[in-house]
Amino acid sequence: MGKGFTFTTTNDLSSLLRTAYDDLLSTTTTTAYPLPKLDIVSITNDSISTLLSAAYLHHSTGNTRAAAGIIAGTGTNATCLCPISKLPVSKQPTSGPSTGTILLNTEWSISGTAPPLKPYTTAWDVQVDLENEKPGFQPFEEMVGGRYLGELVRLVCLDLFTSSNNIPKSQLPEKLKVRNGLDTKLCSDVETSVNDNEALSLLQDYFDPNTSSTSSSSPVDPEEEWKWDLASAASFRRISTAVSTRAAALVAAATIGVLGVNDELKHHAEEEVLVCYTGTVLEKYPTFRERCEGFMMEVVDRWVGEDRIPPAPGGKKRVVRLVEAKDGGIIGAAVLAGMVKEGRT
Repeated sequence: MGKGFTFTTTNDLSSLLRTAYDDLLSTTTTTAYPLPKLDIVSITNDSISTLLSAAYLHHSTGNTRAAAGIIAGTGTNATCLCPISKLPVSKQPTSGPSTGTILLNTEWSISGTAPPLKPYTTAWDVQVDLENEKPGFQPFEEMVGGRYLGELVRLVCLDLFTSSNNIPKSQLPEKLKVRNGLDTKLCSDVETSVNDNEALSLLQDYFDPNTSSTSSSSPVDPEEEWKWDLASAASFRRISTAVSTRAAALVAAATIGVLGVNDELKHHAEEEVLVCYTGTVLEKYPTFRERCEGFMMEVVDRWVGEDRIPPAPGGKKRVVRLVEAKDGGIIGAAVLAGMVKEGRT
């Protein structure tokens, strides 16, 4: 989905993996490192694995609890513990216990998230969506996913330069004119540059026509070609900051919403609620995690002040903290497999 795959056929993933692995075993001739036998006991996704990894590595104590797992990278997703009683009838289990708690894979990026996003949706978001593989399918991901942040910055810059600054589109760099011509990494580098001069240098290097892999269909006379200057570099920097800050705020809001699914903030008086994460945007985009955490704490502090949620025991500050679940997709999958083998799921 978020990675641009369009394969739609439904298959039994377990059977496919078993067959492929058995074929590999039968054709492997080397004995230096013999492959072990494979027993597939569970299949999970990255957000569930992240939460399981966190629960395993950060054991709940009297004042700390691992409450959710989120992914914020190329795409985005979240998982939390959810009381079965809170599920709509259509989602209730058809077999097994009718009470208790389940791991809820929210798929919070897909179409059902569109209505609450409407006040924050811009014309550039609409354009990104219309040009996507499945318009309307993942509105939230298109506003926060690493795959899309660079494209949003490109569209805003293109609009600013052509509409407000009256620069002919034909004179602009080719990478600024073509879909997905901007890497999100460039935006993060420019945003965190020490000053506009450094930002200008980064932009000049990135858009250097002599090193560009994007060929222009209509070459521009060098004397007429537009060039980056301090003012345009400063604009690019401000736009990158605005796009990433909005993304951090939206991830924070969605995370608080996930914590509300199982009343983590309302009924648990832990001093610290842990939300564990993986994904390159939260891991590598400078200050993204700090901004996201700051927005969450703004909400928590306000709600404590309004008596909507209880304060931490002993008058301590109520904290929601983002904790990296390094290799969470691997560790969490192993934890789940072990639980299945021991009959603890």
